[in-house]
Parts: sequence; C-alpha cells; structure tokens
Amino acid sequence: MKISCLSIILLFHCIIINAQSTIPCDTSLWQHVYHKYRLEVKEECKTVSGVVLAKKIEADGDYHIRLKLDPGQGQLLNEKNISVQDSCLVIEAVCAHEVTQTDAISACENYVNNVRIPEVGEHIRVTGSYVLDTQHGWLEIHPITAIIVLGKVDVSPAIKTRSANTSSLTQVAYICSGSSQVYHINSGCSGLSHCTHAIIKTTQDSAISYYHRRLCKICGKQP
Repeated sequence: MKISCLSIILLFHCIIINAQSTIPCDTSLWQHVYHKYRLEVKEECKTVSGVVLAKKIEADGDYHIRLKLDPGQGQLLNEKNISVQDSCLVIEAVCAHEVTQTDAISACENYVNNVRIPEVGEHIRVTGSYVLDTQHGWLEIHPITAIIVLGKVDVSPAIKTRSANTSSLTQVAYICSGSSQVYHINSGCSGLSHCTHAIIKTTQDSAISYYHRRLCKICGKQP
C-alpha cells in the first residue's frame, strides 16, 4: 500500500492540532477553590468554546465570567444557566484577584493564578472542571485550568467589568434596550430614566438586556 507525502503531512497536521487542543486539567487548583463542597463534579476535565459576554470580580478572589457557548454545546446548560445567567455557561478563575472576603483568604494564600483573564467580546477556548454549583443551581467550568483566545467579537461597548458589590453603580454603564442612548450611572440610581423589556435578537442584545435588567433590579424598578 502506497502512502503519499501529502497523506503523511495531513496526518501529522491533524496530530499537531489535536495535541494543541487537548489540555490536561490542573487538579492542584482544587485546593484553592473556596467552599469546594458546593461544587458537584460532572466531568473532571472539559474544554468548551464561546464568546465572553460579561465578567465580574468576586469577593473570594475569583473572576466570574459569562460565556456564550458556540453552537453545538447547548447541552452543557441547564434551566438556571438559561434563566439566571442569560443562557451562558459560567466559568470561574480562582484566586485571580485580590481576596476581600475574610473566610476565603486562606484558600488563595501564597498562590498566584497566572491564567489570562479574557476581555469581554473575546472568543475563547477554556479548559477546566465541569461542575454543578449546588448553591446557585447553574453549571460551570470551575476551576479554570487554561484559556486560549481564538479571536474577538464586538458584543457591545456597554459591557463592563463590574464589582461583586452590586450596590455600587459608580462605574457601570449600559445601553437601555431599544434606545441608542448610553446611560452612565454616576450617582446612585438617579441616571436610570426608564426600564423596559428588551427584544433580544442578537448576542449583543442579550448582553445589553442583562445589564439593563440588573440595574433596574438594583434600583428597585421593574422592567
């Protein structure tokens, strides 16, 4: 049987691609997970891909990131992901920021997480443990072992990193759904002029809708 040079090259290329896309999970990260008992492991190591719609800093030092999964991965979401997390998979990088929660300090002590935190709008491939957060009910990749940036998508100039302290609106900006006007909330809720239901047509609309509804809730207004 003759094997052409082209066949060998293609086979070698496929092996390289497969090796690059398969990243083993770092099990040592579990010792830095705050209250790990609340996470029910579904798969010890899993790789998913999608676009970052939002991220926030948690008091326990984790980065909480919403990932809009690429097509064909919808089975990784449950009802809570859909209703509470805007149809996104939650991914969390542990000890990636300063810990402000007293009882979480020990989990991150003498450890620095070097995982690159993606920007909103970046298309990424992320590897980590696939778990159920039994406290909140949604599914996550937590802890994250690795993140590879595949590209960039323009989701919205309104999506910002926001603090885990949701009572603070100082640096939050959003676009009110159905309007081209940008509202900057610089003084409590005084800048929130109206709350309306969003007509979600695109990923961008979904992200804008989330921030709009979140601000309306914080300010005690009903969208």
